[in-house]
Amino acid sequence: MSINQLCRVLYPTRLLFKKKKWVLISSGLEWIVAIVIPIPQLGSSAMSCDALLPSLILDVYLLIIITIIPCAIMVLVHVIIFLYAWRSAKRVAPAANTQETQAAYRMGLNGREKSLLKHMMFMLIVYVIGWVPLYIVKIFPVNTSTQSIKSMLAALPIASCWISITDMLVYHHEVRRFVWMHVSHWVKRDDL
Repeated sequence: MSINQLCRVLYPTRLLFKKKKWVLISSGLEWIVAIVIPIPQLGSSAMSCDALLPSLILDVYLLIIITIIPCAIMVLVHVIIFLYAWRSAKRVAPAANTQETQAAYRMGLNGREKSLLKHMMFMLIVYVIGWVPLYIVKIFPVNTSTQSIKSMLAALPIASCWISITDMLVYHHEVRRFVWMHVSHWVKRDDL
């Protein structure tokens, strides 16, 4: 989703990024990656005692692949989007074109930029709090206390996903419009 947003922000005039074909391509690539990533876990859990990978290596792999790499990609993409929005806002001259207003305008962030930055930080924190603790606890050997902690931490990814879905419906007007259009279409169809 972030890479799709990045392409739409950096290349707003390119028709490819506005078509459904691009949405299918980016979604398809995400699904391919989502299918390929858990292959080592599936291979090791399919074996009985002769696991291909030791449990610790597999758990560290999962921590890196599921939490650290996506966080790094999210941070990189969001920083690029933020810098692009910030630079494009700086190209527009302030209304009172004096040296004092230009200096003050260049140094600070406007409300839109602050809001964008806060929203990006919030979503990153939601992702990190939702997924990282569960995979960090998985690295440690299983005993009764870590098993109960794992059970409690299993709710965090669910809450993180719900917050992300709610955020998408609240802040992304295109997604909201798409969902509203289809829900109203289903409701009208069921009323007949």
